[in-house]
Amino acid sequence: MAAVPTARGDAIDATELGFTLPVELVVQDSPEMGMNWPDMTWAARPEDERIADVVRILQTAKDNGVDTIVDRTIPGINRDVWRIKKIAEQTPVNILVLTGWYTRYEFEYYFHYRERFPDLFAGEPTFEDFMVRDIEQGIVDSGVRAAAIKAVSDVHGIHATADVRNVFRHCARAHRRTGVPIMTHTSGYDAAIVQQEVFLEDGVDLTRVVLAHMDRSPQDVPLGDFERLLQRGAYLSFDGWWGTNEPHPVRSFAATREQNIDRVEALLGRGYEKQLLLSNGSVAFTDCLPVTFTGEYEPYTQLQLDIIPALRERGVTEDQIRRMTVDNARELFERCAQGPY
Repeated sequence: MAAVPTARGDAIDATELGFTLPVELVVQDSPEMGMNWPDMTWAARPEDERIADVVRILQTAKDNGVDTIVDRTIPGINRDVWRIKKIAEQTPVNILVLTGWYTRYEFEYYFHYRERFPDLFAGEPTFEDFMVRDIEQGIVDSGVRAAAIKAVSDVHGIHATADVRNVFRHCARAHRRTGVPIMTHTSGYDAAIVQQEVFLEDGVDLTRVVLAHMDRSPQDVPLGDFERLLQRGAYLSFDGWWGTNEPHPVRSFAATREQNIDRVEALLGRGYEKQLLLSNGSVAFTDCLPVTFTGEYEPYTQLQLDIIPALRERGVTEDQIRRMTVDNARELFERCAQGPY
């Protein structure tokens, strides 16, 4: 049995995960904005109304075959465990909560001096300890435990500042103490290859790592570069599709929907179906982007309504689709259930 904790406060066996979207957000809002200028944030409407909207969106996802969503909203982009638990109790969709800190360039100010002058804070918990607490004991006293760790690097890279490298080091140590998966945020291939190198330096088993947002890789990244990542053992997630042959409004450098479908099809043709994951990369509520940013599909549905049918048209088999949307997530959590190493 590989028990996977959910946002309801319970745990399910990995075999119950079913059709899994591994790269999603549920609610991403800006707490400082909500406290000071709430009219354009989550706080602009009553909490229960907001939650009802999210539950409705999740029901639509369930109606389209989704069983589990990995909510990658972590501290740094306002993980609110009480809110997500309230949502989880009202939906049949399993929601998995993550731990970590969203650090693109500088670490949270709380940790600033603790990282630079550790002797001054001897005996206090480190960031690694906080993540292990989330995983083993639970997040505050909610009864909800984190199911995985999220590590973040973006266009600034990992080595540009000590802060991002320190966060990755803490994530690697917390992962090795607990065994839970690491699920990263990348800006595409260039970030992912450095993440793998850093994890190897820190003794991480790459078969327990998911490198997300491969779709953000520039259009000229050759297929062999993705194979290089896969040959080291990690999972690759394609999870942002946008519209047909339209450039992404924020990431214009990234490959188009058609090009990323081509990449998935080609990697399947080279035998990597056991390491590929598919998702939507969507969010039920965010105040960071305009409401029109989600495109033509409801959150959590483009994969099922658009991308999977397109893959079928190209000859991708039902077994391959099931492998990428059901079996690979299950096997990841079963492998990680082996515990620390």
